[in-house]
Amino acid sequence: MYQKQTVIKGKTIASAFIMAPMVTFGYGVKDGIITDELISHYEARARGGIGMIIAEAACVAEDGRLSEYQTGIWNEDQMEGHRMLVSAAHKFKVPILSQLHHAGIRTVSGRPASPSAFHGTLRGREYTADEMSEDEILLREQQFIEAAVRARAAGYDGVELHCAHSYFLNAFLSPTVNHRTDRFGGNIEGRMRVVLDIMEGIRHSCGENFLISVRLGFDEPDLESSAFMAGTFEKAGMDFLHVSTGFGSTGFMDERTMENPPDEFPFNIRIWGAMQMKQRVSCPVIAVGGIRQVQQGMFLLEQECADFVALGRALLCDPEWVIKIKQGREIVSCRNCRKCLWSTDYHKCPGWREYHG
Repeated sequence: MYQKQTVIKGKTIASAFIMAPMVTFGYGVKDGIITDELISHYEARARGGIGMIIAEAACVAEDGRLSEYQTGIWNEDQMEGHRMLVSAAHKFKVPILSQLHHAGIRTVSGRPASPSAFHGTLRGREYTADEMSEDEILLREQQFIEAAVRARAAGYDGVELHCAHSYFLNAFLSPTVNHRTDRFGGNIEGRMRVVLDIMEGIRHSCGENFLISVRLGFDEPDLESSAFMAGTFEKAGMDFLHVSTGFGSTGFMDERTMENPPDEFPFNIRIWGAMQMKQRVSCPVIAVGGIRQVQQGMFLLEQECADFVALGRALLCDPEWVIKIKQGREIVSCRNCRKCLWSTDYHKCPGWREYHG
């Protein structure tokens, strides 16, 4: 099941196990420029048999970063690194998407960007933001579109719009944050306006064969609202739905503190959300979150809970996770540390140390 080939718009995805966009802060990125060490990180996972890579969040604007060490796709100086990254994946015939991102309220490199005035706590930290003007919103839309054009020029097979985890696009979708009464708010259709504008611009500028994935919370603010959004995005040209959590639950990314799924579902609520969304859309659905063991991933695929399973920490520990299944070799397992040690220094990761002997 995991080796089933899928062809979407001429791109062959050779495995149902794909690489999740796991941001890594330990590879010496400065000014958003991808380093050789980071390229080697992705090349190892492509060599290891993964079906597709969704590269870690690349910021579309210098003043919208989540971290000073985040990769960027806002200027031409950054493009050589992206071209080399794409080449490293394509060498092994692995399609690769660039995840386009703006931190929004949570930015550390500029004025926090929010659809409406905001003051509150996100993942244990207090944030304050003023309401954006319409001109500011239009500028941000254009930055996403221009970033997609750069991604296409660098050779990426497509992009993923990060519309989850309390970041910029998520804030517009969320009724918790978006209290605007103009065309960028007011109701669910208005709250989707920014994402739809960006999707339309990407399609116009990058063509019909350029893949567009949307990472969306299943709980924005509830399942039915999120399903309505997903259906609308699908009609607008979304090729993949990558299901995660929305604005209201971003403080619960750790599976041990996350809300429990209903009906004694044997996985966390994000996976339950992906299964629910798969029943409501026609495009391929990507499930992500806490998949550490082969049996877990196989079960989700065999039971058709999702079309693709995205591996995050599992692949950080063992880049050969997929090919080892085929070869019957033992996989180095993620220890599920409460705070993933890759966030600061991957050399501290016990899985990484075991893999490298």
